[in-house]
Amino acid sequence: MSRLVRRLLLVLAVAVIFGCGQSRDTVRVNGQLVKDGNPYTANLSGKEPETFVVDFVGTVKERSYRFAATIDPSGSFRVAGTDGRGIPRGQYKIAVLHSGFLGAGGDRFGARFAEEKTPLVVDLKENARLTIDVGAGTVTVN
Repeated sequence: MSRLVRRLLLVLAVAVIFGCGQSRDTVRVNGQLVKDGNPYTANLSGKEPETFVVDFVGTVKERSYRFAATIDPSGSFRVAGTDGRGIPRGQYKIAVLHSGFLGAGGDRFGARFAEEKTPLVVDLKENARLTIDVGAGTVTVN
């Protein structure tokens, strides 16, 4: 095998291992939950942390996806995907749930942002920072 062929194979192997081609198919998403212009917060630590869930749900290329966002107490979130490199480009419904410890008191949004009826929809074509307004029921790409 010639030296040039070996080098090309090595470059190809490195590209496959590090996923160079995959980055074009995924986007990185982060953002902030707000209500009335202020960060929407939750008590996520302590003895009885609240339940706070933000899921991105969609069908991309005939495959169903559900990606959970990582949320901090200030309402900032990040959607890393299954391998930490982002999520597939496409359209997603955003489901949001906020309740007390282990679901106590039920969903504070009255299921307004449940997967079946959420008005929060975003078409992700590139890396995005989102603002999700749980008061107005809107999502904005910044």
